[in-house]
Amino acid sequence: MQQVSSIFHKGHNGRGILLIHGFTGTPLDMDPLVKFFCGIGFAIAAPLLAGHGTTPEALRKTTWMDWMQSAEEAYHQLRLSGVGSVYTIGHSMGGLLSLRLALRYPFAAMSTLSSPIFTRDQRIKYARYLKWVKPYVRRTEQKAPHIEQHLRPYPRTPLASIDQLQRLIESIKDDLPKIKTPIFVAQGGADETVEPKSANYIYNRIGSHYKKVQLYPSSSHIITRDHDHHRVNQDIASYFEAIRIQTEGERPFFHITGNTKESRRCDHRTKID
Repeated sequence: MQQVSSIFHKGHNGRGILLIHGFTGTPLDMDPLVKFFCGIGFAIAAPLLAGHGTTPEALRKTTWMDWMQSAEEAYHQLRLSGVGSVYTIGHSMGGLLSLRLALRYPFAAMSTLSSPIFTRDQRIKYARYLKWVKPYVRRTEQKAPHIEQHLRPYPRTPLASIDQLQRLIESIKDDLPKIKTPIFVAQGGADETVEPKSANYIYNRIGSHYKKVQLYPSSSHIITRDHDHHRVNQDIASYFEAIRIQTEGERPFFHITGNTKESRRCDHRTKID
């Protein structure tokens, strides 16, 4: 597997975004979001979660709390860079980690993208038993070519890690009413991994006063790289800006042009230590 590192970009608008990739994914899955938000001035931290971007064997040795620690360290990296407000966007499992972090830290706003409460494959619930007799399951399905070319998937996934994902899902359900952070919940209607009703579950149970749920009918699970990803980027940015204006009472800080190609180039990319 090609080496993948965490991503950090310096911003210039005094605000930062923590981008958290999904289960068995890497920060490359979030690259369109990285480029978009960096282009409108945000500092970016997109950590490579523990056990990801390396080997299945390394992933097997981690727990969801290790993944949480990776995200938490990136959050502190943003804070130490001097940003005033921090937002978070998490894809799939990364959204669940964002929700858990929102129980601890005062995010200005957040977004979950295709985050699972219910999965298409019900066998995830039995991973905690099957892991003792079958350590790995082989990856048999590929995404659409325009998505697959950007991925760095493992050829097999540890059942122990799938069990950890299920435990993370279970851990967040009861805590959703405690989360007050403004949230934009995005879900692909053609998601082959997560049941779209997961988005409504999060929306209906989260304790946020300001919240919005949006379905993108043409998008699959990797919503960050599918047909609607430009619209997703713009919708999240518009929501974050609306929340900022409402809570801070200030005039618009940036203007969404509708064309991400107009964003400023973001060339300062470093590994987060």
